[in-house]
Amino acid sequence: MISVVEVISVHKILIDKYGRMPGIRDKNLLESAVLRSQQTFGEYLSQKAL
Repeated sequence: MISVVEVISVHKILIDKYGRMPGIRDKNLLESAVLRSQQTFGEYLSQKAL
């Protein structure tokens, strides 16, 4: 699975390559989106996380 740090790194690479305004508007929202795919219930991924 991808981590928040990895997402930020990819974001920086894309900004450097294609331009645009650097920065993250809402880090908490980014963390929520990334970590949502990692939510589990027991051994199974939560259906809500999919």
